[in-house]
Amino acid sequence: MANVESSRMNADELTAQCLQMKFVQLESVHARFCQSFVDRLIARREKESAAKLAHVESTLIDLNEEPRDADDAQAVNEKSNAVPKHHGSYLAMDDTEQNQFDGQENSLLST
Repeated sequence: MANVESSRMNADELTAQCLQMKFVQLESVHARFCQSFVDRLIARREKESAAKLAHVESTLIDLNEEPRDADDAQAVNEKSNAVPKHHGSYLAMDDTEQNQFDGQENSLLST
């Protein structure tokens, strides 16, 4: 009878050890998954930030560019007039330009 109880205890101990090892493996898999998720999220945010920065730099370069002739001077002036004042009011923009600017601004803010 003692052997049967001893065998049951050994089986229970082995089961507990097996479960503990499986739990440790699951923790390891979960940790790797979480780290991978965080790494991908960071990479995506860095890529989005780089794209936004490139867009801003491009816009600044366009605004600071020396006009080559009268048409270029007018285009540069129109771009510089598209800068928003306070609370969404715009300088010298017609409805089409304002809608286009709003769309660009909203797309930048939504990402």
